Amino acid sequence: MTDEKIWVVTSNGQPPTPGPNLPEGTLRTGKGMLQSSHQRFIEPKPHAVSTKKLEQRMGQFIDAMGRVFDKAESQAQKKDGLRLDEIELCVEIGAEGEVRLMGMGGAKAGGRGAITLTFRRPENHQ
Repeated sequence: MTDEKIWVVTSNGQPPTPGPNLPEGTLRTGKGMLQSSHQRFIEPKPHAVSTKKLEQRMGQFIDAMGRVFDKAESQAQKKDGLRLDEIELCVEIGAEGEVRLMGMGGAKAGGRGAITLTFRRPENHQ
């Protein structure tokens, strides 16, 4: 069986088109307009990502987060019996299938795409 691929659209990290030298602090946006901001337009590009690689990296990510939250839950239980019932994480998939945890507000504030993973404790679990 061949390895399946999915398309992931990511930023390539470079300005969209080369142009003339601009004054320091001025950047060319995707539409050829100039802006003098610390933000720059990053042209999105599609990348084929191996589903096997993505499965492996997502599994590693979830395993690592599970260990982090197991530790957090054990610490919380020492404090007046707190219990961790739900975890919500936003992750981003990179061009090579990397799975990255997004910081606070990263998915909304940055206008970037993300996958939200929500883990809930089963109702009957104490």
